Amino acid sequence: MFLSTADQIANFLLTALNPQNSDTIIVICNGGMQMRFIDKLKMYMDRVLYGRNGFDEFSLFLMRTALLPLLISVLLGNLAGGYPSFCLYVIAMALIIWSLWRAVSKDTYARKTENSRFVNGSFMTGYRNCLVRFSQRKYYRFYRCPGCRKYLRVPKGKGKIRIHCPTCHSDFIKKT
Repeated sequence: MFLSTADQIANFLLTALNPQNSDTIIVICNGGMQMRFIDKLKMYMDRVLYGRNGFDEFSLFLMRTALLPLLISVLLGNLAGGYPSFCLYVIAMALIIWSLWRAVSKDTYARKTENSRFVNGSFMTGYRNCLVRFSQRKYYRFYRCPGCRKYLRVPKGKGKIRIHCPTCHSDFIKKT
């Protein structure tokens, strides 16, 4: 199920305000009809965020990436006068602000092209390839071709073998 940005923000605020029971927060509306606070907040956020980009893969990646320098800055504390932790904190806050700016941006065409470049770009392709190589490390060795720098997969435990690159047709010898 896909949640809109307003639903994501409202669910976050609901758990922050009352993590035990979300049904106990009630607001009395003008007509006397009872409405949960979270429903009123969702309606307000839907009106505010109408026509906005929302959180896509790139925004979520920026948020997750910001967690690492933020965590390190908290762990370092005031080490060396606080300068290293302050720099990491500023980097983390810049990433978070960039992610939030992308989420509330009304220029959806530009944000969608940025997201498609991120998803289809060389960074994500390299990241996925790295994950695949890591998951297959038990049974295969990965070598780079000296001619074209492409990764080649060979089975482990075969001794010294001649590896032939299908892209540039060069041969090299490696131990598996």
